[in-house]
Parts: sequence; C-alpha cells; structure tokens
Amino acid sequence: MRFGFKISNKAVDYKLVVNEYLPKVIEAFKGYKAHVSYDLYGLYYQGGLNDDSLAYNRLREDKTIDVDGRNNIYTLFPAQFWDAALCQRALGYGPDEVIARLQGKCRMAVRLMDGVYLVLNDDPGMSYETFVEMNEQIKPILGLV
Repeated sequence: MRFGFKISNKAVDYKLVVNEYLPKVIEAFKGYKAHVSYDLYGLYYQGGLNDDSLAYNRLREDKTIDVDGRNNIYTLFPAQFWDAALCQRALGYGPDEVIARLQGKCRMAVRLMDGVYLVLNDDPGMSYETFVEMNEQIKPILGLV
C-alpha cells in the first residue's frame, strides 16, 4: 500500500504523520515492514538510475540477499518499521537491541507490535545531503554496511 502527499500541502502535518499516524496505519494493517520515502532520496542513495553504488550493486549480486527486503536493510529512511523477523534476519538481533543502540541517537525508537518503529528525521525540508548523513551516522550503530 502506498500513501502519497506533497509536503507543500499545508493541510498535511508531516511531523504528525510520521510521529503519530504512520504507526497506527502499520498496526491497523499488521505490517511487517514500512518506511517513509522522501522525494527520490532512497533511489539516489541506492545508485540512482545509473546503478552507480558499488556497495548496493555488490549486495544485489548475492542471490541470497533480498536487498531492502525480508533479510536485508541497506537504506535507512526518515521513518521505518521492522518486525522482529526482519530485525533478526537483517541485523542478527531483535527490536529491543535496536532500541537500546539508538536510544538518544534518533527522534524515536520504540516497540510497535512485535517490532520496532524508528523516526530518524521528521523534518519536511530534509535535504538529500542530510539523508545521506543520516544513513552514514546510524548504519554503523546498527552494524549495517
């Protein structure tokens, strides 16, 4: 399922959506994975249309890895939910350890259903550079490459 809106729409409070409404949608649909995309930042981070990210391409070549799927976390988004199974498969540890590692290092890291809901950035004006910095800062804390 995909929800979309323009940040310029003054009727939508982006911070409220990310911090309060999205977790409720995830619970309502019993999701196992969810994330907030911002512009095409995730695509650019993965190498863009030219597939020019060596790290991302190396992961894609390994047929045992479902990149950003059910057993891998490559891209961190402004907000995301991972169920316990995804945490275990992709990180090697559970949601409580994710929360412990990120406590005080992000806007929100809380249990949601059997998983973890993270808000790494809730700024509706986030730049691509900030998106990359967010990934570079948080991925090592989680043990991600």
